[in-house]
Amino acid sequence: FQSVARWSLPGQGVGDFSHMISLTPDGRCFAAGGYEGEFYFFNTAQFIATQQPTIAHQTAAKGPVYGVAVAPDGSRFAGVVNVGEAGEAHLLRVTPTGAQVEQTD
Repeated sequence: FQSVARWSLPGQGVGDFSHMISLTPDGRCFAAGGYEGEFYFFNTAQFIATQQPTIAHQTAAKGPVYGVAVAPDGSRFAGVVNVGEAGEAHLLRVTPTGAQVEQTD
């Protein structure tokens, strides 16, 4: 195996690591959970070129992101964080200029 790109979560603390990653079936994009309530979306081609996430989403939580998912076509990604004594899910639509939080009625 050959590594084509590498990225580390921002921060220097002992708990600054990713708990989860989710890759689309075709490998064109993936999502990663971080710490301090932040999770990330990566376009694989852009990641190889820049070694940076395409989109970073910050939640109000101050703990790790314990779950992430990315739609098979890469149009949406999600993360789950603990807030107080309950979980909170964030669903975002990927747009050409970043991400937009999905609104529910």
